[in-house]
Amino acid sequence: MKDLMDSLKEQDAGQKTRILVCIPAYNEATSITDIVKRSSNYASEVIVYDDGSLDNTAEVAKAAGASVIRNRKNKGYGSAIKKLFEAAIEK
Repeated sequence: MKDLMDSLKEQDAGQKTRILVCIPAYNEATSITDIVKRSSNYASEVIVYDDGSLDNTAEVAKAAGASVIRNRKNKGYGSAIKKLFEAAIEK
């Protein structure tokens, strides 16, 4: 898997391909650190969309190295995925 990721990152004659990992999250403070750290092994950037969590998911994800998008109210998985795709396009 690592060889595939390395080749994708260097695909275009010296120009690196950016790989984003986008993670929707709701009340995942206890597990998000491990997920972000593992994902960062395979990506240029990790983006966590905190969908109105009642715990400190956003803060923990940011401390683990992720970029964080935070929504104050839970709008569901579909909305989270849509926002993550929009964020990825902007990157």
